Amino acid sequence: MHSPTRLPRLPGRGWCDTLDPRSAATERRGRRVASPAEHLLALLTLVVTIVAAPVHAQTVAPDFYITNGQITCQALRDSTLYVGGSFSFVGPVTGSGVPVDSITASPAANFPRVNGTVFTAIPDGSGGWFIGGQFTQVGAFARNNLAHVLADRSIAAWDPNASTSVRTMVLRAGILYVGGDFLTLGGLTRNRIGALDATTGAVLPWNPGADASVRALAASPTMLYVGGQFLTIGGAARNRIAALDWTTGATLAAWNPNANNSVFALAYDATLDVVYAGGQFTFMDGVTRNRVAQIEGAAGAVTSWNSGSNNSVFAIATDGTTVYVGGQFTIIGGATRNRIAALDNSAGLATPWNPNANNIVQALALSGGIVYAGGDFLTIGGQSRSRVAALSAATGLATPWNPSAFGTLSALAVGPNLEVFAGGSFSGIGGVARSNLAAFHTRTGVVTAWAPNADNVIQTLLAAPDRIYVGGTFTQAGGLARTNLAALDPVTGAALPWVPSVNGQVSALALAGNNVFVGGLFTSLGGQLHANLGAVDATTGLATPWSADADGQVFALEANAGTLYVGGNFLTFGGQARSFAAAADTATGAVTAWSPSPNGQVRVLVAACDRIYAGGTFTSIGGQLRNRAAAVDRNTGSALTWDPNANGTVFSIQPASGVVYLGGVMTTVGAATRNRVAAVDPVLGAVTLWNPNSNGTVRSIVTDGAHAFIGGTFTAMNTVPSGSLASVTLDTSL
Repeated sequence: MHSPTRLPRLPGRGWCDTLDPRSAATERRGRRVASPAEHLLALLTLVVTIVAAPVHAQTVAPDFYITNGQITCQALRDSTLYVGGSFSFVGPVTGSGVPVDSITASPAANFPRVNGTVFTAIPDGSGGWFIGGQFTQVGAFARNNLAHVLADRSIAAWDPNASTSVRTMVLRAGILYVGGDFLTLGGLTRNRIGALDATTGAVLPWNPGADASVRALAASPTMLYVGGQFLTIGGAARNRIAALDWTTGATLAAWNPNANNSVFALAYDATLDVVYAGGQFTFMDGVTRNRVAQIEGAAGAVTSWNSGSNNSVFAIATDGTTVYVGGQFTIIGGATRNRIAALDNSAGLATPWNPNANNIVQALALSGGIVYAGGDFLTIGGQSRSRVAALSAATGLATPWNPSAFGTLSALAVGPNLEVFAGGSFSGIGGVARSNLAAFHTRTGVVTAWAPNADNVIQTLLAAPDRIYVGGTFTQAGGLARTNLAALDPVTGAALPWVPSVNGQVSALALAGNNVFVGGLFTSLGGQLHANLGAVDATTGLATPWSADADGQVFALEANAGTLYVGGNFLTFGGQARSFAAAADTATGAVTAWSPSPNGQVRVLVAACDRIYAGGTFTSIGGQLRNRAAAVDRNTGSALTWDPNANGTVFSIQPASGVVYLGGVMTTVGAATRNRVAAVDPVLGAVTLWNPNSNGTVRSIVTDGAHAFIGGTFTAMNTVPSGSLASVTLDTSL
């Protein structure tokens, strides 16, 4: 087991000179060969200087742009980072709740970032916002599930410290009423509902108490309406819906609609003095009301209004004439309406208004003839809209407003200063469309104009001096038809006249001389039969005579010193028995004797100095026990002493000066907790102090000498909100 250390780089020595002296046999790239005695002295010097080494830590760049989907591969060229994967937008990191300009659709640049989910938000009446959800930090301050952000974007000292999720809020007469799943507020017992001084955050005596989640609040001048999953509230039996006294919190005796299932949404209409309820219920007040109902505001009796929905209703908003509803339904008000509809307030029938969302609508807000909608949809109102849209209240068509959320949107509220607050489980909102390929300035993190727009997933990238090779499962890239493999201009993104064509997935690329080696899961390449591996001419795109077929998918290729190292999920290679890893001559395709024989998949291979680093699912390789990461001799395939011992699949390995980065699904490396990303020393594999702590899978790591660029499917690094892409650097001042 290895304890975390930080091994210093020896001054004046090359990185290769710090490797295990028992395995360093030759000198690479023109440096002289160090003697065994010199290697031993270097290793001893490392051991002696560990104690005196400065502590290193990592800094996550807070403004590096992110994507709204997975990044599977990256490539560096000069000061540009190219990324590929499965995404449709790139943009700034905002955290999971932020005001968005109602005209420009730009998110507020200086709003403090929330590190969890925002379920609810309301204006504070002075230009700021109360926000509730399931989070632990807002900006630089610890805030558990409730926070107050002031008009100047500073975070108020106001800190009620809810014990768990806050799902709904109402502000009235200087008092903030909150509901959710919490059991305490400000250290006091408040079962799922409570009241706070809106200025100080002090918990008030008002304490109805509910025995299960409170999911919705709505205010009338005389009472507070409450919906959720409770069976008792305010000391009385109330099935999922109730009305409470503003002053005492007591349940109003006469008001008892008695829903037979959850109530998720409430809206009060002062014009008719009625309450609209939505949820999963099918009975209300003893009569059939399928998931949506209208209730008398004073008496609590269900009216004759009977819209009827065939699935859950999650959101309701009304302007006094029309009732807008969102949810999971496909039929409501007697008509086909996919997940969003407008209902007549007199009979409950669906109006002609029909935005037709392709997935769930979870939030609605109204303002000035616009219906704002949020949820999980990707099309609505006749346009592509990623989870948030502005719809004309007259026509149901989407307006040009298009901020694009990078994850589920569950809260919308209209505030002052032309702002619409958007909250949910996303890391970013706003940005530009980029289909599966994008490029970023490495120093600023801002997206470039490069936009080849592949029509399906990108799985591998390879940067060459005059082009970027891309592979995956696409049929179009760079504006032209390209089947799974393409060469793109590194400046314009246009497809170059290089058309090898592959009849299946391309997972790996490597370049040696004028050969582009292509690995994946296919049976033909460049018009010739090739099983999962082949080579095409880098200039013409025509298949070359080179051939070394594999009987399973190829995931990794590394060309080094006249040899192509191959990793994947195969058992034979070039007609010879080779389990999961093999090598062939880059000129002839002849299979070499190199055969480390791992007992599981190899997902990454990287050559460095005297060795080949391998990562994957294996637990033995090169004749030794090695858990998911190993270094093997580049000539013999024997395992070297380097042994990080990761407890989960390793997808990426990136050697750098004095350190080797690992990325994958592991949660421990050696004896240390390292969530999905780690750095280990190149001598023994001991874990360093560098610990970005990703909350999701890491698929790719590349470095430029100052930063580690990390791609995958995460939403945060440490406490810094992110979205599948992060730039992390070492900070030697700590």
